[in-house]
Amino acid sequence: MPSEQVRSTHYGIFPLSFLQIYQASGTFIDALKEQDASVQEWFGNSLALKRIMTRSGVPLYYHWFTSGYGAFADHQYEVGWVFLRGWRQVLYVEGIAVLPEWRQKGVGTALMNFAEQQARELHREWLGLTVTISNNPAVSLYQKQGYQQGHAKVLVYEGAELPSLLGADISLRPVIAQTAGQLYRSFAERDLQASDPDTSLVETRFLGREPYRRIAGQHWLIRAKGSTIGYIHKHGSTSHPVIYLTGLQPSWGSSEMLAAIARVLGNKHQPPVTIEVRLGSAAHHDVMCAALTQYGFVERPATTMKMFKHLA
Repeated sequence: MPSEQVRSTHYGIFPLSFLQIYQASGTFIDALKEQDASVQEWFGNSLALKRIMTRSGVPLYYHWFTSGYGAFADHQYEVGWVFLRGWRQVLYVEGIAVLPEWRQKGVGTALMNFAEQQARELHREWLGLTVTISNNPAVSLYQKQGYQQGHAKVLVYEGAELPSLLGADISLRPVIAQTAGQLYRSFAERDLQASDPDTSLVETRFLGREPYRRIAGQHWLIRAKGSTIGYIHKHGSTSHPVIYLTGLQPSWGSSEMLAAIARVLGNKHQPPVTIEVRLGSAAHHDVMCAALTQYGFVERPATTMKMFKHLA
C-alpha cells in the first residue's frame, strides 16, 4: 500500500509487520467474534480451534493475502485494525475491528477513511466489505460513509414437515467442481444484471464470497422444455437445508423454479425442518417471495450482506 501513515485527530495508522499481526491475532479475533457472524460460525465455541488458528492460520492468512494496518493511540497502543485486499478494481475491507473500550471514539471512522484513501491512491474504482446485518453500529457507520447495501434477504420455512410445492415438469443435471463454479457465476451475473444494472458490475465481483453457496455442497442445472433456465445449489443438514437459486429473468417465480426447489429438497429430512432459500439478486428475491409465501415461507434478513462504495 502506498501510504505509510495517515493521521486522524487522535490516532496514527501504520502498516503491521508479521510479528505484530501474530501478536494481535487473538485480540483481533475476539473483537470480531462479538458481532461478526462469519467469525462466530468459523470458531463456534471451540477455544481449542481459536487457539490453534490464531497461532497459525489467522496471522499467516492476513500476512500473505492482505495488507494489515493498526490504529495506535498516542502512537503506542493498538486500539484497532484493518486488513485490505484488492482485486478486479475493488479494494476489499477483509477485516476491521476496534477494541471494545475504544469503540464510539472515532477509531472505526479513522480506519475506514484510511481504507478509502488507500483505494483512491491505488486508483481502485470501488470499496467493498461484508458486514453482519445485526451489527447496527457498523452498518450505520458504513451508511454514513456512503456505502450502498447489496442483496440482504432470505426466505425461510419452519415446520414439522416439508412444504408441498406445486411445480412444473423439469429436470436437474448434476454438475461438479470447476464446472459448477463457472455455471454459478454465469447465471448469477445475469441475475444481478437483470436486477440492477447500475450495481451489478461490482456485485458480480463478490460472487466468490456468497455465504449461502458452498463448494462442498450439491449443484445442479435446471432444465425445462428443452432449455437451461437456472442453477440451484444445496448444502446444510437434513433438518436445515440451505438453498441458493439463480436463473434467467423470465423464469423468476415460475412453477419451474418451485419444482426445482421441491426436487432438491426431496423427502429425506428430519422434522422439524428449517429451510432457507437465497435468491441470486434482490429483484429475483422479491418475485420469488410472492410465489413462496403462499407455501408458508417468510422473508427474513440474511445473516450478512455486502456493502460497496463507488469512488468517483
